[in-house]
Amino acid sequence: MYLHDNLAPSPPALGGFDALEEGRFLRVIGVGLWTVAMVDAHFVAVSATLRAIRAVRGHAAVLVDLRRAAVQPGPVANALSAWTSKLFVARDRVAIVVASSLVKAQSRRVEVAATRELFMSMNAAELWLCAPYAREPIAQVA
Repeated sequence: MYLHDNLAPSPPALGGFDALEEGRFLRVIGVGLWTVAMVDAHFVAVSATLRAIRAVRGHAAVLVDLRRAAVQPGPVANALSAWTSKLFVARDRVAIVVASSLVKAQSRRVEVAATRELFMSMNAAELWLCAPYAREPIAQVA
């Protein structure tokens, strides 16, 4: 189920976001280049969803797929960093999948929280995100 159809993935040249609830975790997909306004709109929509998920589960598990995202301009990167710092809490886990070692290394400078990790493999990200030591079985959010 798409959480905000107006932010559905668009062609990489245009950029965009999408988020869908998959039962075990919230999947967020970022494509192409973004503007600060796009980032703000995305995180406003996602923050409401995260509040609902936390109300049911006590935590949020988020899989962010940035394999088709471009390297973002400075103001957009700053907006992303500000939003992720204020949006995610200690009990959340966020797995971020990127396309290359270079992007992973660059992203490490921004993503330093213990509950966030960067991956180049979707399978590795899902395994880390759903690790039994960190999470009990998760019921579907209504």
